[in-house]
Amino acid sequence: MKTRELILAGLLAAIIAVMAPWSLPLPFVPITLQTLIIPIVASIANTKISLAAIVIYLLLGIIG
Repeated sequence: MKTRELILAGLLAAIIAVMAPWSLPLPFVPITLQTLIIPIVASIANTKISLAAIVIYLLLGIIG
């Protein structure tokens, strides 16, 4: 991957991480903004960058 693609994947992973704790309080089940940002990330970037952003986010979660 090029440097620009890595930076974009990192920024998108950071956006996912920032949006994850917030939620929309709906009557039955609250929805976190993480579930809403994932399709937005997928529509903004191409498949390779989107997958890299989600993998980065998951690896950060595994690391703690």
